[in-house]
Amino acid sequence: MQSWLRETLLVLPIIAGTAGVSAQELAGGCRLTIGAEVYNVPVGKPFAVQIGEQRVTMRIDPRSQTDFTIEGVSFSHPASLVAETPVDEGGVAIWAIQGPSSAIMLQRYDGELAPESLLKVLADNIAEQYGKQPIQRQAVQLRGADRTYPGQQLRVSTTAASGQGATAGQGVAEGTAVDLVQNVFTFASGDRVYALIVQDTRPAGGGETPEYQETLRLLGETLKTAPSTPKPAASATPQRSVPRRR
Repeated sequence: MQSWLRETLLVLPIIAGTAGVSAQELAGGCRLTIGAEVYNVPVGKPFAVQIGEQRVTMRIDPRSQTDFTIEGVSFSHPASLVAETPVDEGGVAIWAIQGPSSAIMLQRYDGELAPESLLKVLADNIAEQYGKQPIQRQAVQLRGADRTYPGQQLRVSTTAASGQGATAGQGVAEGTAVDLVQNVFTFASGDRVYALIVQDTRPAGGGETPEYQETLRLLGETLKTAPSTPKPAASATPQRSVPRRR
């Protein structure tokens, strides 16, 4: 009796640009292990393997984007941007995602803060970091998946420094003249206030980097935040003071 084998196409996404694996390295193929069998297979092209009595056609594609979700804030970003370990500095939680030319930073602030006030404070603080260097400032907006986020853009000409990631131009030689663009957006999500900073480091006088363009495109298509939930107002009844013991 003839045994008929069903053939099925399975597409397996893998992430390029993370774990030290570049898209160029993936182009040379990869090793696929199924049970005790090991196959050297191409990336982006169909190939067939035998699983029991079933012949399966597969294709492994590099994944071009990565999803980020935290506390009701979610978005996608290019896979070339890699998330760093979150930190907490003085009560401000920080999530940084760094790429060769661009970066995203999400900051969460506790306490009674208005997004509009936070925007002005952050933009002024960034401007102060550059001292007397000329800075271009303008109002900008980021249209997310379900709302629009007001912000400020700051642009300054500076030189790349070593060991600072995309902040000073990762992948750019130390001392190279660059234009640094930082977009600061603030918003309420749930009962917290957040700042989203999107940055691009480009050669002096050059235009937007492709990574930055893709970062903005994905943020515009996918950025979602929770509805604002005002914190309960403090009680109007004055608290009784407790006298100190002498």
